[in-house]
Amino acid sequence: MNIIKSKLVFWQFLVLILLIPLISHVGCNTVSEKRHFVGCFIANDCGESHGGFEWVGEYTADLEIINTEGNLNLSLFSGLSDPLTKHQFGVTDFIEAGGSLSFKIEGRQAVLIIVETDKIWDGKYSGYYGANKSINSSEQLGLLPLDAFSGLDWRHYLDLRLRPL
Repeated sequence: MNIIKSKLVFWQFLVLILLIPLISHVGCNTVSEKRHFVGCFIANDCGESHGGFEWVGEYTADLEIINTEGNLNLSLFSGLSDPLTKHQFGVTDFIEAGGSLSFKIEGRQAVLIIVETDKIWDGKYSGYYGANKSINSSEQLGLLPLDAFSGLDWRHYLDLRLRPL
């Protein structure tokens, strides 16, 4: 009986020793899907793309995603001041499908859609994914949450344009 028990323990030990490297190898080699998008973020204080604003700012936009999470970084490129109180925004629940990008910025839903012909900026962002927040219904595009961008308020026009790098 002790011999049978000893052999059983030996085989269990041997199987365990052989499985540890296999489990370790599989666990360490999971594939991370990395995505990188660049573009611009435009904001002004008149509520629509063109009009009588007192302030306008253009930011470079950089979105880096690993699997479904990442960061959106904005850097002021042109403008007399910068009302944004932060410039790095957490992104979660990222999905790229059907000609759109869907994700949450600081927990708020955003949906950018592919823009074949950019009518707002005279073709400058044709082929980019885009979304805006505008009081002008004729130029509304996708979904962009104003409350994700602290420092901006209800009167601000927002426009985010991104393309894959």
